Amino acid sequence: MKLSAAGKKGALSAIMYHELGHTLLNLWGLPGFDNEETVDEFAVVMLYLDGRQEYALEFMEYFEKNNPWIEARMIIERGGRHPISSQRIRNVRRILSNPGPVIERWNRLLYPHMTVAGLENVLKTAPRYADRALAEKLIAEKSARREPPPQN
Repeated sequence: MKLSAAGKKGALSAIMYHELGHTLLNLWGLPGFDNEETVDEFAVVMLYLDGRQEYALEFMEYFEKNNPWIEARMIIERGGRHPISSQRIRNVRRILSNPGPVIERWNRLLYPHMTVAGLENVLKTAPRYADRALAEKLIAEKSARREPPPQN
């Protein structure tokens, strides 16, 4: 609520994608659904594919406000799966500095879970680092598996 009230759409979007990453990876039975660094990566990739990579900068600003010493102490005392904020900032910077390989890896993971319409949208909008060949292959496979409409 504080982020929304402060107009921090970028940080809020990144956090929503982060939580979506937990949910989707879990629903699809994929490893990493409970790994905070994995879903942070998912969030940054989704921001990038959404054409809002600048939101990742606001995501980093959100973490910059946290004191890493206090975070580390809390993790030691109470446990926790989240890396400290300085680690999360480092990871986001790493992705933004060379997004291609990271996005290409996520394409191979995400495309098989997309609908034909979603894959067709990838071909239509052709976001940077889209894997057109994989999208076309999966469209063909998914279309071939579709049952013909019932005869009246």
